[in-house]
Amino acid sequence: MEHLPTIISFADSANYSLSVVGEKGVDLGRMTSSKLPVLPGFVIPSYVFSALLTDSVKKEIEMQFSRIEEKHPDTIKQVSNHIKQRILHLEIPDEIARD
Repeated sequence: MEHLPTIISFADSANYSLSVVGEKGVDLGRMTSSKLPVLPGFVIPSYVFSALLTDSVKKEIEMQFSRIEEKHPDTIKQVSNHIKQRILHLEIPDEIARD
């Protein structure tokens, strides 16, 4: 089985699908390949991000979505901020952190 990378450089990201590196990753890869001035960087593939989301985190995110009230649009910002903070505080496995 082929080892999937945990990070993909901008220089290589144009070689991956949109579902793996996202639109911005593909665009940065194309710009890098075209020799446009792009700072060195990398993309975290979607499969790595998905692997970090444990069942309990997914359930928590779903629960947060249920808090959105159609008549109170400010709840969208509150829920978004909560989810963002939860994702920012995910524990990153050592192998990924080293990469």
